[in-house]
Amino acid sequence: MFHTIYLINEAGICIYERHYVENKLDPDLVTGFMNAVGSFAKEAFLSGLQSMELEDNKRLIYGIDSKNRLLAAALADQVDHPKLQERILQQVIEAFLHDYEQTLNDVVKPKVYEGFTEKLDKIIKRRVRKRGKLQFGLACGLSLLCVFLLGVFMSPLLDVLNNTPYSILAIFIFIPPPLVSGLVAGNRKNGIIASTITLIPLIPLLLTSEPRYLGLLFITFVIMLLMIGSLYVTLGMLTGFLIERFYLYPIPANLEKKAEKHQKIKST
Repeated sequence: MFHTIYLINEAGICIYERHYVENKLDPDLVTGFMNAVGSFAKEAFLSGLQSMELEDNKRLIYGIDSKNRLLAAALADQVDHPKLQERILQQVIEAFLHDYEQTLNDVVKPKVYEGFTEKLDKIIKRRVRKRGKLQFGLACGLSLLCVFLLGVFMSPLLDVLNNTPYSILAIFIFIPPPLVSGLVAGNRKNGIIASTITLIPLIPLLLTSEPRYLGLLFITFVIMLLMIGSLYVTLGMLTGFLIERFYLYPIPANLEKKAEKHQKIKST
């Protein structure tokens, strides 16, 4: 999640700031620091957005637009993927320039740019996705539903595939549960846990729906189970990582309310 976003014009003046988490930093100090960072980036020919890891699991993302008209900086959590944060900040720069390019270096009051807040909030909020207990429970529930459906259709599907040269495709019928786990859970950790939970009812399902598995040597069955387990954990992790690359974590409700009060005080 983003904590604060600053936009600084070519003259080194902070013309816009938006707080999503209460921030007690002096804007003038932040502006001075970012101007120094921006000057270094220009001298070092650093193009695009850059990020810097800070203490307390914070991250600073900053960058200058291609024509050196606007310096953008954001303070954010390290829990979100840095490339995602950089992409969003780039969208913010482009949206701001689209609306206010002609007034960047004019002597105007900051209130002139207050209309940008609504557009900025939309950019941020459409890239936010919850990963709470509800989403984790939903991931487990939908994954178990996939296992149930797998139990209904597994035997006829395996019979069809085993009678064709494409019997290797049978492994793909096991894929939907872990895919659902990671996509709904929303991160790698919960994706792995939900996929592992989904694996538990799969064991009796394999044994009851396919009696020939009972005749397998114990070691053979364990190897097969380990292969399916590895597939589940890997897919749960990868799909969870995919969501992390495209969606931010939400701001806790209590911090968001404090930030709204802080923003109102700043604007008065």
